[in-house]
Amino acid sequence: MIDLNPMRGEFVGGGIPRTAGGHPYNPLAGGYTFDDDCYWESCTELREIRDFAVWHMVSPYAVLACVLARIVAATPPHIVLPALVGASYGSLNFGVVLLGGPSSGKDTAYTTAEHLVPDVRGAYEGAPATGQAVSAIFAVRSESGSDGDGYRTEFVNGRAILRYTEISTLQALMGRKESTLRSTLLDVFSGHRIGETTKDRSLSVVIPDHGYRGIPVISAQPSSIDVFTNGYGVGLQQRFLYVSALSDRIANLRVDFRDTTPEPDTTMFPYDQGILPADLPAEIMGKVYSEGGYGKLALEGMEGARYELKPMTFPKIVEEHVIFDRIRTNSMDSPASPTAHSTYMRMKLAAAMHLLRLGSGGDPLVVSEEDWELAGVLADDSAKTFEDARKQSDIMRSERMAERMKLTDDASDVAETQRAKKVEDRIMSLLENAPSHELSRRSLHNSISKRQREVLSPALENLMRSGRVRASSKGAGGEWYKLI
Repeated sequence: MIDLNPMRGEFVGGGIPRTAGGHPYNPLAGGYTFDDDCYWESCTELREIRDFAVWHMVSPYAVLACVLARIVAATPPHIVLPALVGASYGSLNFGVVLLGGPSSGKDTAYTTAEHLVPDVRGAYEGAPATGQAVSAIFAVRSESGSDGDGYRTEFVNGRAILRYTEISTLQALMGRKESTLRSTLLDVFSGHRIGETTKDRSLSVVIPDHGYRGIPVISAQPSSIDVFTNGYGVGLQQRFLYVSALSDRIANLRVDFRDTTPEPDTTMFPYDQGILPADLPAEIMGKVYSEGGYGKLALEGMEGARYELKPMTFPKIVEEHVIFDRIRTNSMDSPASPTAHSTYMRMKLAAAMHLLRLGSGGDPLVVSEEDWELAGVLADDSAKTFEDARKQSDIMRSERMAERMKLTDDASDVAETQRAKKVEDRIMSLLENAPSHELSRRSLHNSISKRQREVLSPALENLMRSGRVRASSKGAGGEWYKLI
């Protein structure tokens, strides 16, 4: 019979943990048991995400990240961040990296988020293999147009979740010769123009600034974190929200928790996409694509067409934070630091958090100070998760290096032993064929190869120690050796 009230660290058969960790998780019970309970209890949406995730035994942070990614993917691309630095608007696009080992629940976190946010307004979900393939998600070249060369860019879809379930696949794709996938992902983060103008105009597909919504969601093992740190100089690392697929809340569950805790009811989910700003009509998006962007349409003045970009507004504290961060960046010797884009990323997360909480009321385009603070907690957790993964990767790399060195040393020892054995056999053969079965050290030295000479001394010592050869005398040619 299974003990349903075990001591911490005990296991049932098959290695299944049954520990309650001293304080079993029960969302219906009063009082806080985890350091971040205050965060998850701060609003209905976060509380329901936590309870739904834990009941389904998935990391709440990982599910939250995927929920935010899916909500932003469903948000029209003409909804943008304000131009607090420079004169151009910022994009809501951001990436998510789900970190964990095999069977840790990386992909489960994403599928759990699909239950909470099932509708992403027809967003493409897949793993494009090239930068050109990313552009092809949003538009194609059609011969029905008149761009001066008989072709036009035809709008297909304004949103995509770039879902890479294996980091090794993405690494291989980005590592291909002349691959533009890495640079395309960098541009997607900022909503910049993507695509290529090629010699063959029929293949030239260019997607305008803020004309698309692109959200990369990548599953990765901590040992593969180098894929992102190797892009440190170009800012790949700083464009992602890092969340762990593991959670203390799951580690502290009791095996019978579902007997006492019913599946949580959700009042804010499935998420209602109807509360998000509406998409522009397809004909307007088609015009944006064929004319190369919103700005050109504004100059031409399409009467009655809702083509303008709509920036969200942020509280004054955010503007002050951005200004301070900009001053700090310009004061650094090396602006390309691991914290580059941290404020920009936090603004994206604050916007996403605001869109998540729209069901509780509020203007879709007005981000609150509370949204900003909630985003800060998520950003801090991301930084800690990334650093933990980097340290784990360093430890694993050191262990692999030590193992390789040990294997190399072991192989070297085996090779040395085999070489000494061959030299011993050669010495025995020379002595057997010598007059009186006796030769000088010089004669033995001159009768073997250069590499064999390196182990002549230990070979002779071993032969004498084993009683097969003895030193007979000293004379011309140094010491002499004789068969016994």
